[in-house]
Amino acid sequence: MTEFEIARALDLPEPLPEDEQLLWMGSPSWSSVGRRVFHLRALAAYFGAILLLHGWWQLSTGLSPADAVRSVTALIPLGVAALAAFALLAWLTARSTVYAITDRRVLMRIGVALSITVTIPLRRVASADLRIHPDGTGDIALALAGTDRIAYLHLWPHARPWRIRDATPMLRSVTAVSEVADILRQALHAQVAGSGVAAPRVATPYANHDGPVPETAGASA
Repeated sequence: MTEFEIARALDLPEPLPEDEQLLWMGSPSWSSVGRRVFHLRALAAYFGAILLLHGWWQLSTGLSPADAVRSVTALIPLGVAALAAFALLAWLTARSTVYAITDRRVLMRIGVALSITVTIPLRRVASADLRIHPDGTGDIALALAGTDRIAYLHLWPHARPWRIRDATPMLRSVTAVSEVADILRQALHAQVAGSGVAAPRVATPYANHDGPVPETAGASA
């Protein structure tokens, strides 16, 4: 990939400087975004429960089983349409997002309708926390040093959940996330090498709601 292709993918006004090296670039997994950002499984379970309750209510009012089934069946397209809309939004979110790590900074091109590019210098990264999902995707949350912050609404859904006041940028649903965490750790170490400053940690996990966390190369640096 040429410097101009990289700049275009990240929506940068100009190519990366000649002395800046791209270490990794990728996009979120749309299926992981759908499950963990837009909660498609939970929504499907919710609509299923609504249909069951509706059928039970129809039977309790004296409706015949055949009529109750027809009444429930008539509602199925509404649930399918809602799930399809959220799935499309998850796909658009993943497709419009590009994350990149260079030897100087982390870049995030985010936004479906109106894209912005967030630049986070490595020297501003105080720590990085890693969450790994059972399917191998994961999230890397970047705690920032200093007082400057990015508004949560500008970052969402590329922000650590429930940190609204102290918004934390996050690379979400990254595939092969352990390898990406290793790349980030090495870049952070190289950034502070010879400066006498302790390297920011890259630790795993900070949270996991999807099952046990496998061993990973993203352990504390």
